[in-house]
Amino acid sequence: MLIASALVADAPRTRLDRAMPVPGRTLRIVGSRNLGDPVARWARIFKRTHPEIRVTTSLYGTGIAAGALADGLADVAPLHRALKPDEQRFLDAAGVEPILVSVESRDRPAIYVYIRKPAIGRPDPVALEFARVALNPNERSSALAEALRAMP
Repeated sequence: MLIASALVADAPRTRLDRAMPVPGRTLRIVGSRNLGDPVARWARIFKRTHPEIRVTTSLYGTGIAAGALADGLADVAPLHRALKPDEQRFLDAAGVEPILVSVESRDRPAIYVYIRKPAIGRPDPVALEFARVALNPNERSSALAEALRAMP
């Protein structure tokens, strides 16, 4: 699992431009139910930059998020805690190595946002763009950008 601390990524914009699917693409966010407010805020920020991308949020709970990542039903999974060892083993068995972005704040505990990445291959460019735009609207450099550049 790649780990980065947010203030998130300045992943190259051209990556999204080159790989952007046809309008109507959906970014699927599945995560903790107690993160409704930050997830809604991130979705609004992302939609301002990419109105052609539909964003769906399913905040059923932290336990559901790991399964959704493993099964390919989620592109992004915001959680109020890090994955548990059994959840990580489940993802490993499914061939998924999520990228962790820890979103820090002075007034609340960190939020752990996992970006789905197959063990072989690259993460979805729309999910990376979501991390770059929504989780870090000021586009500060971070360890995530370096991790992404280092990926094959």
